[in-house]
Amino acid sequence: MFQKYRAIFDYFDSLLVGLTATPKVEVDRNTYRLFELESGVPTDAYSLDEAIRDGFLVPPNAVSMPTKFQRGGIRYDDLTEDEKDAWDAL
Repeated sequence: MFQKYRAIFDYFDSLLVGLTATPKVEVDRNTYRLFELESGVPTDAYSLDEAIRDGFLVPPNAVSMPTKFQRGGIRYDDLTEDEKDAWDAL
């Protein structure tokens, strides 16, 4: 199954980003080979800045989406009786 998905990424010339706490060396899902690493020698860190510099990722694009709560806060008097009871219980 692993090789089938690998073929998809190879065909479309795209990148598979994978994270694993324990690299695998099993025949059908070798993450060392997938990321072109020396077998049995895992990398200990690959920062976002490095991945962007190497062309594997693009910089994140932050979007601000403030909610009504963030803009105006909570006014106790505007809460329903059930919401008041919940806040009072806290």
